[in-house]
Amino acid sequence: MRVIFGGTFDPVHVGHLRMAMELGELLEDAFPRARKPGLVDLLPCYEAVHKSGVAATPEQRKEMLKLSIPPESVLRLDERELRREAPSYTVDTLRELRLELGVEPLVLAMGSDSAISMPNWKEVEVYAQLCHVIVIRRPGDSSVFSNDFLCSVGFECASAIEQLNESESGLVFEVELKLLDISSSDIRTRVSEGRSIRYLVSGAVEQYICDNALYTKTLGG
Repeated sequence: MRVIFGGTFDPVHVGHLRMAMELGELLEDAFPRARKPGLVDLLPCYEAVHKSGVAATPEQRKEMLKLSIPPESVLRLDERELRREAPSYTVDTLRELRLELGVEPLVLAMGSDSAISMPNWKEVEVYAQLCHVIVIRRPGDSSVFSNDFLCSVGFECASAIEQLNESESGLVFEVELKLLDISSSDIRTRVSEGRSIRYLVSGAVEQYICDNALYTKTLGG
């Protein structure tokens, strides 16, 4: 099973990392006999097409991710969208991965806040032929995303996460994780205002932001 978790990561913060780690642990518990079932690939985009105001360059965002992922982690960095050097459409990445994986299950994981924008995504009607979807909600999440939209474009709701390993694509499953209430936009604002971001990002990322004077004049996004 291949699991991807994409984003701008501008910058990557401990909330991103904790979400991906918890998802990896959930997969390991669900598939204890599978080979490295808990690996989650962090997939930074080159140029966001549904978000404006990306402040750090693709190279800077990649370096911060590298600094954040410890050795022997369940997390990995997938640089394919950065290498493409073009606007990042998820469907293009899914097609590329599907060619690589054959019939191996492919899972697109995202927070419920990201899932809300899915009706506007390019060629979303073909996603059910390319991947499964895991929608991650935090306890008490009141976002208006509904699986009804995914069902309208060909997905079926899985009753258990184990079902995702039984086919290559076409299922949607919701999980609830204890997510940290941290946002990249708040971190950028804090830096621009001269406030501390300690413990919101890793120590290495905090130092990188300082050394490269990132976000000192950026308030948007």
